[in-house]
Amino acid sequence: VSLRMIDGVILMGSSRLEGMRREIKLKCVSPFVLPLIHHLQSDDSPLSLGLRNDRSIISNEPFLFRIRVIGGTPALPIVMQWERRIHSLFIKYLELEKTLWTLSTLGGAYSALADYDREHTSRVRDISLYQLAIAREMGDPVTETRCCLYLALAEAQEGKIGEAKRVVRRIIRIGDALQSTVLIASSRGVYAKIRSIETEIEEKRYQPANRNR
Repeated sequence: VSLRMIDGVILMGSSRLEGMRREIKLKCVSPFVLPLIHHLQSDDSPLSLGLRNDRSIISNEPFLFRIRVIGGTPALPIVMQWERRIHSLFIKYLELEKTLWTLSTLGGAYSALADYDREHTSRVRDISLYQLAIAREMGDPVTETRCCLYLALAEAQEGKIGEAKRVVRRIIRIGDALQSTVLIASSRGVYAKIRSIETEIEEKRYQPANRNR
C-alpha cells in the first residue's frame, strides 16, 4: 500500500480494477469531507488534475471513490460561498503584494539610474505613486509610509532637498509611534541618501533633474 498526498488529501494505495471500474481509496478528516467532494466534482481542481495526471491510476473508465472519514461526520456544513469569497480575497492580496515588490525592485533600479541620469527621476516618482496606491488598497500603514519614503527620495533627486527632509523626519516620528524598526531603519537610510545628494549639490557634483524640460 502506497501513500500519496494531493492537495492535502491522502491517497491510500494504488487504484485497482473492480469489474470495469477503477477504485481509488481516499482518507481525510471529517471537516474536509465536503470540500473533498467539491474538489472531486470540479474538473480544474488541483486534486482532480492530480488524479488525472497520475500514471498509476489513469484510465478511460469511471473512477469509484471510497472515502474513509476520520473523526466522524462533520458537525457543521462548510459554506462554499464563503470559501470562494475568502479564496478570491486571498488571491487578490497575494497579487497586490507580488505587484508591490516587483515595483519596488523596478523603482530601486530606476533610482540607481537617476544617480547618473537625472531624466529617470520622473519614472521613480511614477513607480512610487503606483506603489503608494497599492499599499493603500492593502491597508498596510507601514508599507504605505515606506512608499512615501520613495517619493521623498525622488523629490531629493529633483533638487527639493528641504521638502524631502521634512517628509523623512515626519516618517521617522511615525515609525517611533508604530514601534516599527523596519520603518525607522528605512527612514534613516533614505535620510542619509538625501544628505549625500545635498552635499553633492553644494559641491556642484550633482545636477538635479529639471521636470519642466
